[in-house]
Amino acid sequence: MTKRIQLQRFNDALHNLPTPGTGCHAALLGAANYGVMAGLSDADILAELRAAIKPGTRQVQDKEISEAVAKARQELRAAPAWTGQVTPRAGQKPPTTATATAQLPMDASAVAARQARLIEAGGGPFDPLADPARAAAGSNPPWPEWEAMSPRGDVLTFLQSLYNDDDLLYIGPDAARREDQANYIKPAAEWVEFFRAQQAEGTDPAKLGRAFPFICCNPLTGEPNESGSRRSDSNVVAFRFAVLEHDILPLDQQIALIRALELPIASLVFSGGKSIHALLDVAAYCGEVITTHERWRQVVKEALFETCLKPYEFDTSTSNPSRFSRLPGVIRAEDGARGRGVRPSVPLPSLTQSSPEPPPPTAPENPPPAERWQRLLYINGRAWA
Repeated sequence: MTKRIQLQRFNDALHNLPTPGTGCHAALLGAANYGVMAGLSDADILAELRAAIKPGTRQVQDKEISEAVAKARQELRAAPAWTGQVTPRAGQKPPTTATATAQLPMDASAVAARQARLIEAGGGPFDPLADPARAAAGSNPPWPEWEAMSPRGDVLTFLQSLYNDDDLLYIGPDAARREDQANYIKPAAEWVEFFRAQQAEGTDPAKLGRAFPFICCNPLTGEPNESGSRRSDSNVVAFRFAVLEHDILPLDQQIALIRALELPIASLVFSGGKSIHALLDVAAYCGEVITTHERWRQVVKEALFETCLKPYEFDTSTSNPSRFSRLPGVIRAEDGARGRGVRPSVPLPSLTQSSPEPPPPTAPENPPPAERWQRLLYINGRAWA
């Protein structure tokens, strides 16, 4: 994240400082963090904070401001750095720096104002259900030819882009009985062949949506835990992705907000309802490979969700490592809307190799309205275009 952006965020934080007695003390640290990351000296940060503090019910001493600046400087030095230990998948660039950014809680009006600024910074509203021809005529981002492909290939692209062939994945209902859970856990390569065969046979995507609506975002051990479950947090074997969801804003503003936050998003999936599901690349976010539940709690649950995302009204209940996300390329059983994947940002070489295209599936007797089918959006590499 550039120093120019951090300087702008520092200025925003100065403008939004609460009056003393209404949360100013906590907000000082958040503003100081931005000043430190923008490369300002401690003296400059202190002077700017002192000038920005409004009259309130108590007096803010210079010592209090200095302590906030010193703590921000200390936290930046202690931030996890890239150690070179991540082995990226084919076609994936390793992260080089930690990208976590702390945001302090604000009141409802401040949250709304900050969301509006971030949405504007993210390129403005974009209609994910727009007609491709209209989008190609000037909407942001553009629609490449790849995105005109049939939605039936979304599930294959999604699985092949984000997972290794031997990753054990749960794909199925969210309430499968424990004795049935093993039936929904297979290596990613087997799931790819399964869905490819279903497409070749012309299986109704609505039927697939009833049987396989969800995917557990992270690979599992495949073995039951002490309580007999095979898809709980304790069953997670690789802590790669976190599910981000924000269903309060309209769809177009959800995408713009995620884009403006500059988080390392691996893929976006339209849920077929009122939300976009984003898979965040955890290693790229924090600059390290998370291997324990305790480290996940510190980095993802507390630093990412509670500190960074909660002020923008993201759903914090999705912060666990075994969280479900909607599987793209199937029709949502609840209302007939089709879950459509947004192009993952890490395509594997196998996706570019020529292979026989399966015959088109048989159209369902009662297909969903065309406007309910999610379109693919363009993500340029690992960064937003």
